[in-house]
Amino acid sequence: MFTVGIEIAMTESMAYCDVVLPAANAYESHDLYGAYGHHWLQRAEPVLPPPGEALPNTEIFRRLARRFGFDDPCFGDDDATLMDQALDATHPRLGGRRPSTLPTDRATRMVAADGQPLALMVNVVPATPSGRIELVSDLLAERWGAAARVPAWRPRPADAPPLTLVSPASARRISSTLLPTGGRAGEAPPLLMHPGDAAARGLADKPWCSGTAYSLADIAVGVALGYLDFRFPQIDWRTAHANLARLADKLAQRPSFAATL
Repeated sequence: MFTVGIEIAMTESMAYCDVVLPAANAYESHDLYGAYGHHWLQRAEPVLPPPGEALPNTEIFRRLARRFGFDDPCFGDDDATLMDQALDATHPRLGGRRPSTLPTDRATRMVAADGQPLALMVNVVPATPSGRIELVSDLLAERWGAAARVPAWRPRPADAPPLTLVSPASARRISSTLLPTGGRAGEAPPLLMHPGDAAARGLADKPWCSGTAYSLADIAVGVALGYLDFRFPQIDWRTAHANLARLADKLAQRPSFAATL
């Protein structure tokens, strides 16, 4: 498999790509931004050039299209044209202004047909029969069946895996792109498990992967770690995974590994 990635920073995912195309960030690109939960629209222009060979995503795809021989007119549309295609300039909320011409020194507030600013639950309401947020929804029941009428707890199926992975929100980690704690290579967030669940699965400290005996599991892990060191030496997995590092060092002392790694 040949993998190509587009990113503004070298993340763990990008480290597995055969080719990484450097992307421009939000300060280096033309774009439109809608407000989160509010009715404002902002147009942005680059405030500094992209570094090195970095390019906005739109330009990357235009160039890829040319290289692959796609000559449809849409692949030649510039960023202003794409903005105008994304939003309907004739919609009353835009007041006849093309999105590509919106001011950049302020956000544009969306207004209703009567000129009043849009506000949730004032003149913007849910598209439900009652016009309210419905916790009991006959509309959902009509679409998806009686079970969808009321939010309900659903018991785990009898054949479901015994554990569930929960990825809660964290004040210390947003995404690998933004590189907070746990985002850089070798800083993967730890898995927290109840001590009883861990002990029942033999995940406490032990000399080998499967317990007290050297097995094929250790060979498989050792081969994978050796490949990781050889193919991706920039990933400092040892710092974040001390137990694996101890296992790798122990395996490296075995004649079979020493002769092949």
